[in-house]
Amino acid sequence: SSVTLGEGIAKYVNVQSRRWRPRSREKFLPIFNEFLELVGDKPMVSLTRDDMREYSRVVHRLPKNRTRAKLYKGKSIPQLLQMTIPAGDLLTPATLDDRFVSVSTMLNWLDEEYPGTFPLAQLKRVLEVDRKPTTEARRPYTDEELRLLFAPEVYTSRKLDQAWKYWLPLMGLCTGARLGELCQLRLTDIKQD
Repeated sequence: SSVTLGEGIAKYVNVQSRRWRPRSREKFLPIFNEFLELVGDKPMVSLTRDDMREYSRVVHRLPKNRTRAKLYKGKSIPQLLQMTIPAGDLLTPATLDDRFVSVSTMLNWLDEEYPGTFPLAQLKRVLEVDRKPTTEARRPYTDEELRLLFAPEVYTSRKLDQAWKYWLPLMGLCTGARLGELCQLRLTDIKQD
């Protein structure tokens, strides 16, 4: 097939954007444009593992917020690659993974739309995040800290002036759910056995 990556990506975006919300379009278009810029608008049949390795290598070296942060705004990718970017300014592992999933999903669609165009499994295998998170992992509470937080006096002294201050810690302790998950609960979601 002589279909280029640019044509394939344009078709993918055209078809998928009917389902996307406006924010999804804002999220995905820059990822696909960046992929196309880094890999080149070549025929899809000529996409290789080396192209994907180079894409992965470059994306691992890009700063987050490169279009908004003063230090990086307006710089081309080659200019950014010449800079020494502090580890804290690089894309986070979660962002890298999100980008790679987006590109892999697009490649899956292209493979279905243009079967046999490229060895999809080999290309996607290259897209792996090889950076550890830059933030320290949270340590668990000690038994003593938990005893202090959940001492009966805290709950019987009536010093907790709002219901959420009383219930959220207890629900977190009993369920292990994240705070964001607990805050989304409705009263009808809670049942007593």
